[in-house]
Amino acid sequence: MAPGQRALDQTVAIAVPEDLGSGSVAATEAAPAPHGGDAPVPPHPYTAEQALDPSTELEVLAAIAAQAPELRVHLASNPSTYPDLLDWLGRLGDPQIDAALARRPR
Repeated sequence: MAPGQRALDQTVAIAVPEDLGSGSVAATEAAPAPHGGDAPVPPHPYTAEQALDPSTELEVLAAIAAQAPELRVHLASNPSTYPDLLDWLGRLGDPQIDAALARRPR
């Protein structure tokens, strides 16, 4: 490898959360390291797509709320987010989350 080049096959271990419903043991899988090394690796395996997806399991929505604060605004927009979680999100006092909650159909 030439000086100054980065290896593209570096990996970072990401813990996969335990399936809350089955009691299975959490596994660890490898994910590609961010290119350039500048982007922070989130401390969780969740994505905005999961937080927005109406088919995401309710247990996963709860885990996203607990472990991924930057994705909570997306949970507020998900039509399948359950009422207790919506209430909890509304009590956080986050203006972006409050705006997303206000946009939900009533």
